[in-house]
Amino acid sequence: MGFFTLQDIIGTNQKDLHELDDYSEHWYFEFVDFLHRKDLLYLLG
Repeated sequence: MGFFTLQDIIGTNQKDLHELDDYSEHWYFEFVDFLHRKDLLYLLG
């Protein structure tokens, strides 16, 4: 999706992610699941 670090992802406005050219809903939900498993979901808030 054009990101290189976790900071790149969490620094992006979550409401704007779906407008990116290389956005993948599947990838996003995998990422959210990863954060949930690591107890890091708060980073998206």
